[in-house]
Amino acid sequence: SETPAFPFGFGLSYTNFDVKMDFFKKDTFAKNDTIEVALKIKNIGNKDGAEVIQAYIHFENCKETDRPVKLLKAFEKVFLKVNEDKIISLKIPVSELAYYDVNFKNWIIEETGYAVEIAASSRDKNASIILFSVE
Repeated sequence: SETPAFPFGFGLSYTNFDVKMDFFKKDTFAKNDTIEVALKIKNIGNKDGAEVIQAYIHFENCKETDRPVKLLKAFEKVFLKVNEDKIISLKIPVSELAYYDVNFKNWIIEETGYAVEIAASSRDKNASIILFSVE
């Protein structure tokens, strides 16, 4: 298997950003809830610039079907001047974790553990990972 030259979501910038978790409201969600992650982003470089913050869901604990390792479920492009910071909120309805079960002919949300990864690309070495569950 070959590795792509650039990961999904990769982009070059003329500046640097510091991204910190501001809050993650809870670690257990109902099927009708919305997952919300708030982040504080600061331009710590010498030029104005933009960053795309991405939220991926990991499905390692899912047992019912083959799922991808992770899926992009939310993103936001943030423009910041030098030394400017901003708090953003990425929201993912729990219903978006569902898969279609051909045997039951219905959408299924597994009651199990998941992870949300906050990153600048699909292979960001500085990504933050938060564990949560659906009950």
